Amino acid sequence: MEGQLYPYAAGGTLPPAAEQAGYYSAPVTALSFDAAEELLHVGTEDGRVTVTHAPGLERYAGAHVHPHDYQVLTACPVENAHGGVVTVSAARACYTSAGCVKHWTVGAREGIDAMTNQLTCGAVDVHQLGGSGRAYVGRTTAEMLQIDVGTGKVSLAAELMPGTCSQGTSCIGVGAGRGLVACGGFGGELVMRDPRNKLRAEVQLSSPAHAAGVSSVTAQGDLVITCGLTRDRNGHVATDHFVKVIDVRLGCRVLNVLQFPAGAVAVAFHPTLTGVVVLGGESGLIQTQDADRGGPGAQGAGVFSQALVDLQGQRLTSLSASSTGEAFAFGDTAGYVHLWSLNESPVVNLYSRETDEPPRFAECVQRSFKVSQYEMAKLALARRGQPPAPAPESALASDERLGVPEPPYADAEDGGASYPLSWIDPTTEIAVGRCPHIIPKVVLETARFSDFVGYAPNPHYTRSGKKGDAYRAAAPLQNKRCLSKSAAADAKRAAISKSKLSTQTGDADGASATSPLPALYHRVEVRLSANRARFEEFDFSQHNRTKLVGLVNDLANSYVNPVLQTLHFTPELRAEVLMGHACEREFCLTCELGFLSHMLAQAPTKGAGSHSSSSSTAQPLNFLRTLRQVREAAALGLIEGRDELETRLDQSKPRRAQAFQRFIFEQLHKEDNGDAGDKAGGDKTGCVERLFALVSTQTHTCAQCARVETREARSFQTDLQYPEKKTWRKGSVENPSFAECLSKSLCTSVEVRAWCEGHKAYTRMAQRKLPKRLPQVLSLNLGMRDPQDLRWWGADVDSHVLSAAAAAPVEKHWLPQFVRVAVDPRDEKPGVSSSPPGQGVRVTQAADDIECLEGDGVTYELTSLVCLARRPAEEDDDDSPGGGLDETGAKKLAGHLLSFVKVMPPYVPVRGRFDGAPSPPKGESPGVSPLLRGAAGRGTGGRVNEESMQSAVNDAPTDAGDPPSTPGPADVGAQTTASTQKAAGLAAALAAGEAMFGENSGFRGITPSRVKNAARLDTDWLLFNDFCITPVSAKEVTRMYGQAKLPTLCAYTRVDRPEPKPLPPSPITPETYRKLTLGVTVPPRSPFRPFDYQSKAETPGVGTLLGIDAEFVSLAPEVREPGPEGEEIVTQPVRLGLARVSVVRGDPKHPKRLTPIIDDYIRAVEPVHDYLTRFSGLVPGDLDPLTSKRHIVRLKHAYLKLRYLIDAGCVFVGHGLKQDFKMINVVVPPGQIVDTVELFHFKRQRKLSLRFLASYLLHADIQKDTHDSIEDARTAVRLYEKYLEMRKDGEEAFREKLLEIYRFGKQHGFTGERRPEPPPPPGPPPPFPAVPPPREK
Repeated sequence: MEGQLYPYAAGGTLPPAAEQAGYYSAPVTALSFDAAEELLHVGTEDGRVTVTHAPGLERYAGAHVHPHDYQVLTACPVENAHGGVVTVSAARACYTSAGCVKHWTVGAREGIDAMTNQLTCGAVDVHQLGGSGRAYVGRTTAEMLQIDVGTGKVSLAAELMPGTCSQGTSCIGVGAGRGLVACGGFGGELVMRDPRNKLRAEVQLSSPAHAAGVSSVTAQGDLVITCGLTRDRNGHVATDHFVKVIDVRLGCRVLNVLQFPAGAVAVAFHPTLTGVVVLGGESGLIQTQDADRGGPGAQGAGVFSQALVDLQGQRLTSLSASSTGEAFAFGDTAGYVHLWSLNESPVVNLYSRETDEPPRFAECVQRSFKVSQYEMAKLALARRGQPPAPAPESALASDERLGVPEPPYADAEDGGASYPLSWIDPTTEIAVGRCPHIIPKVVLETARFSDFVGYAPNPHYTRSGKKGDAYRAAAPLQNKRCLSKSAAADAKRAAISKSKLSTQTGDADGASATSPLPALYHRVEVRLSANRARFEEFDFSQHNRTKLVGLVNDLANSYVNPVLQTLHFTPELRAEVLMGHACEREFCLTCELGFLSHMLAQAPTKGAGSHSSSSSTAQPLNFLRTLRQVREAAALGLIEGRDELETRLDQSKPRRAQAFQRFIFEQLHKEDNGDAGDKAGGDKTGCVERLFALVSTQTHTCAQCARVETREARSFQTDLQYPEKKTWRKGSVENPSFAECLSKSLCTSVEVRAWCEGHKAYTRMAQRKLPKRLPQVLSLNLGMRDPQDLRWWGADVDSHVLSAAAAAPVEKHWLPQFVRVAVDPRDEKPGVSSSPPGQGVRVTQAADDIECLEGDGVTYELTSLVCLARRPAEEDDDDSPGGGLDETGAKKLAGHLLSFVKVMPPYVPVRGRFDGAPSPPKGESPGVSPLLRGAAGRGTGGRVNEESMQSAVNDAPTDAGDPPSTPGPADVGAQTTASTQKAAGLAAALAAGEAMFGENSGFRGITPSRVKNAARLDTDWLLFNDFCITPVSAKEVTRMYGQAKLPTLCAYTRVDRPEPKPLPPSPITPETYRKLTLGVTVPPRSPFRPFDYQSKAETPGVGTLLGIDAEFVSLAPEVREPGPEGEEIVTQPVRLGLARVSVVRGDPKHPKRLTPIIDDYIRAVEPVHDYLTRFSGLVPGDLDPLTSKRHIVRLKHAYLKLRYLIDAGCVFVGHGLKQDFKMINVVVPPGQIVDTVELFHFKRQRKLSLRFLASYLLHADIQKDTHDSIEDARTAVRLYEKYLEMRKDGEEAFREKLLEIYRFGKQHGFTGERRPEPPPPPGPPPPFPAVPPPREK
């Protein structure tokens, strides 16, 4: 009967003794063949798991794995070398071995309550994702668990989105294509989830697969088979007679419907026949059908067979197929298992290991039987009055806690016992011998090989040395061994963890474990503890005591921060290129760099709460977003990411920073040259070229025909050329200086192969470059591809990188503060083209005093230096096989980049004054953006300074008797002018700011509050370590610390440069705003109406009250990696992107109050990972201009509109604006922010949500199913008006009301689902009762 199923064996789950005693087997509820042994696991209704031999069904082991009251719902085999099964009941999930020994249990300790949120199903997948495998467990609510099979820990508790098995998951199937997991729901849904993306729903069947729920699901490649329940006309639930075949290649669509009149209760794909499905019905009918072509009788039907299992009137409950397809097991309600086979000797697995047979009678049972016999005999003799007999030897060992006797181990060669690995604890470390020898690179560099034998001289040998000294010095080279990979990984992981222990306060103690540099060089990361209080935030101001702004370091591609800081502190670049640039290109790095420079020019605010802490840092989000869209940047390997091939090839941060500076100069020149050419009518010389370009005369002389060609070359970055290593003499004064290296770098002579027009052929040519025009800023690439070049800087490169000598401070300041470059014009003649490098350029240097420079020429001073702060403990050993080198053969360096910048006026008012001193007059400092005038100034493009703004605020009517109160716009009289009304609105916002952050917070003026003046420092240098800014001395800039401080880039600026031009007017003009709002086509039914500029109320200006809210989408998921104990840890947070921004009118007297003026949906230029519909209200297609019905705009246009409103002096009202402004990438002065989350907040208490405040104070129910930015912005404006109303009763009354709000939230929850009863409407007082007349006496 080969190829046809027939009965092979049948048996129950109880032991023979229990059956003889009259016990009945519990119904079988789950079956699973073992993946490693010839066994069958059987789960029953009473929570017992029984293991039987297959195919004979002889009992092997059994145990009560689950509580007696909960049946085994599913049994899933673990397909690895260990075997076993994962069973799920309503109360717990367990992983048991073939002998029913528990490996782990997930139950009550993990918060699983079988009464309220019980488990429903499970599945195990160990193939798609590698590792020890993952178990997926469904629940009765909208939640799924992901369990690590190796450790038994819950690695993910995923919340299911509405509509995706929100009523609970009834069954789970693995094996689908692309690693997806098929999940069926109690509501009939079929959802394909991605386990690599937090079990997010990738695709879903458009309609329910089965009306009353999915009971079983199985997957194989691109096909998913489901069976389930349906409802008849009377609403009764019955088994569905149709089985659905779903194709998941492109979405989820029903490919075929298989008819099964018996009603399928279990389905499974045939293990060996592709596309063939096995169906089992309640009556015992078994069918195999071709899922691709149809059921019985269908034209072209493939494999089809039918059989009937004799259940003796019982019902079929479960089905399982062996991996070979030779055995099938069926369970019924009588507690019996029926095994059918295809041949006479079926096997479960092709390569099963031998099953260990347990002893029939254990030694402890025999010993206990003998002890009981001895006790009975002793009791019988005592009754007769006879003495007890001596105890047998077996009774002396009756204590079951005695140790296991040591087995007879085989004798090892060393005379000891060689323990078998099965008897050794898996956590025990075993000495397996020393690591192999390795040959250091210093030996390989000089080795010569002959007949596979290498010969190398002793690098320590000298003729004048004593006998034996060279041999002893070379002993470490001979005895060096390779470090084991596990030990190296453990040491590296321990070093990294030590450097990140204290991250809340930025303590450098942990960083000192891996960095030998001083504390000011250590990297500080923004990582808050998981058990921190909710009101705690990272305080950036603790790491920046200056009035300058730093950059955050938790973004991808943040290695560009030092280069961005050096560009910002180039005043000529800001004044002539960046601050006046605003073009129509969507991805323009010049525009984004100008916007970023504007953010960096905003002075930090003191005493403004969370807004004050965030104001001391800036995030280059938009700049980095634009950088990712430039193809040239990706081709040069400047974009970090696992999918970027060029980035994976070259992982060196110094070389990447050098390439980025070269790229940004070329990009700025290209964009500036295009604009300059359009304005000047074809003039190709731009400001960037004039500032940074070194123009050289390049001469080519043919070696054959002596033909000379001369051309002009331009370069924005000069590579510093170091001499050859063999010319180095330790401690010699003949080693070249920086000036000599720079001279040979500016005037080079090399031999190249090029095309000669003289004799029309490729030939050797002598190429010589000589500077023709020196730039104003000379940018130098300090090389350092090989850290051994630090020998020219005076560092000890011969010592080990972790030794104290290799990190000792070097007082030899090889890099000078001043250089003078003189070019000999006579050397430009063709006859001297073969002169040695450096001839024709004379460079002199001075360490500190410029007067020490000799000769004539252009004098430069050092203005910036970019370095790599190395962490040698995190680097791989150079001499390890393949270790320490990347794909390009360069050294892998661990560390972070930082920059030293010489900051002088106009960035600071006085040299050496880095605190919050008053800003200089207009035109001399790139400080806070000036505000546009309200009425007359708007038409002429004029601006108003801080003093006039202060007077406008002071002239506004305020209540002097109650300083903390906030006068609202309603308090302004009808006689006041429009400018006074807006000044009063601004004053209300400033008073609200004082109420948010307390007195002396700087809200008396529109600019940030002043910091107390400190003493002038005798230095112009600042160290920009991302957001950590520290003044340093000039000596510290050029001081090396052995091999730990690696110089990368530097810039010299001409001393005789002219004064920088004043900043140009802002390119974001009222005409720009009108063009972006009124000059565009608005889709029909759009909810917003922009300002029409037809009246003063419709013209934004100083004090215009606006409500704002923004929504975001996820562009990249968080990155998780396995931790040291097997758990998953988050190594990179989720990356968000701005998706929608809405602004509404907030003036209570405006006729269009709460009408939106902006409702922009940002065009998605990157693939959206998750739309976060529950929190953003966005769905797929909303950000695509081809399919969306929304008003889609570019991110740049949205930024320009908001930036104009900020510069115009508008006041923004919102809830949690810190995150919104951070993602929009704008800096708003605190005087123009009214944050309702701060208005209704007690210090050191939780911050109240917008929904809760709206429910309690406004009796409004918002954010029911999702968020709407327009609704949230309107609610924030109404809350602000409510706040003004509450403050009219005084400070104490407001505090009592706020305390009442907190009490209500703690009692009923801060969700906003419950609200207090509204007060009864005011009415006439009740009448007094009539007074009866006095009785007459």
